[in-house]
Amino acid sequence: MVVPCFRQKTFKNKDGSTRTYLQLVESVRQGGRVRQRVVATLGRLEDLQDGRLDALIENLARFSQNTWRRLEEQAERLNVRWSKQWGPALIFERLWREAELDKAFAALLEDRQLAFDVAEAVFTMVLNRLTDPCSKRGLVRQWLQGVYRPQAEQLELHHYYRALDVLAEHKEALEDRLFARARDLFWTEVDVVMWDATSTYFEGRGPEGLAAYGYSRDKRPDRPQLVVGVLMTRDGYPIAHEVSRATPPTRPRWRPSLTRSRGVSTYAG
Repeated sequence: MVVPCFRQKTFKNKDGSTRTYLQLVESVRQGGRVRQRVVATLGRLEDLQDGRLDALIENLARFSQNTWRRLEEQAERLNVRWSKQWGPALIFERLWREAELDKAFAALLEDRQLAFDVAEAVFTMVLNRLTDPCSKRGLVRQWLQGVYRPQAEQLELHHYYRALDVLAEHKEALEDRLFARARDLFWTEVDVVMWDATSTYFEGRGPEGLAAYGYSRDKRPDRPQLVVGVLMTRDGYPIAHEVSRATPPTRPRWRPSLTRSRGVSTYAG
C-alpha cells in the first residue's frame, strides 16, 4: 500500500530570493531504489498558509471514512469550560520530592493533630514565589484561580498564615534536612561558608520585638528595620538563614547557632 505524504520544495530565483511549494508525493521503487514521485503540486506555501490549506484539509476530511470524520464529530462536541496552568506545579512537585520535603514535613508533624495540610500550604506558597509572587491574600483570591492544584482547594487564607508559624517553629530542623539532602545530591562542599546580610524595612510599625529603628541599607532609617542574613557555601548554595532585629552598626549581629556544630570556618560578608 502506497501512502502519500507532503514535502516542501524550494527553488531559487535569479535575484537570490526563494519560492517554496507544497507538494503531495508518494514513494515508488525504481531500479532497486526508493524515490519520491510528485503526485500534485498544491501551490506556493506562503499562499496556502493564508487559509487555503485549512480549507483544503476540511474538504479532504469529507471523504474520510474513519479518523478525520471521527475527529470532526468530536470537535463539534468539544466544549472548553476552563483552562488552568499545570506545568509548573508538576515540575516543582518533582523537585519537592527530590529534596525530600514531603518526608521532612511528614516526620516533623507526625505527632501533631492539625486541621489543615501544612505541607500543601507551604508547597503552594513556594510555587507562587517561583512563578508569580504575590501576597497571601493575592495568592488565594487571584493566583490560585489560574493554577490547577486540586490539593489546595481546601485551604483558606488563614491556613497559609498558620503554616508560616509552623515553618518558623521547625526552621532549623527543615534547614538541617535540606542541607543533608543537598550534600547527598550535589556533593556540596562546606569547608568554608559565607555569611551575608542585608536590611529591609516595614511600612507601619512592623512586628513587635523584631522591627526596630536602626541602620538601613535602603537609606530609609525613618522606617522600622530588620536584618535578613543567609549562610551559604562558597558556590552560593544557601544553608541557613536568620531574621533578626536591626542594630545601629553596619554589620548585623552574628548568630553562632547558624553553624549548629557543622565544624566549618565562617566568614562574614
